Amino acid sequence: EGVCPLGFPVLSKNRDELRLELISQRVYPPIHWDLPDLVSYEEFKEEQNCSKQILTLPIDQRYSEVDMLKILEIIQNFYCYQTD
Repeated sequence: EGVCPLGFPVLSKNRDELRLELISQRVYPPIHWDLPDLVSYEEFKEEQNCSKQILTLPIDQRYSEVDMLKILEIIQNFYCYQTD
């Protein structure tokens, strides 16, 4: 009680496309933990994969339950139309 997280991190193989769709619907998910290309892919494969797939859904105190349901609906619709 009395605690509100900044956001909800999610992984998506189509992160950049999902992010663009969310933005087009006025939801602005930041990308945190973006590793620079200087970090060796061969040496840090799992970390690089995670970095390329993660984004944060905004869920802080500014958003209501209705807002959360709208974000969920956008994501569900996005994945309903994916071909891979």
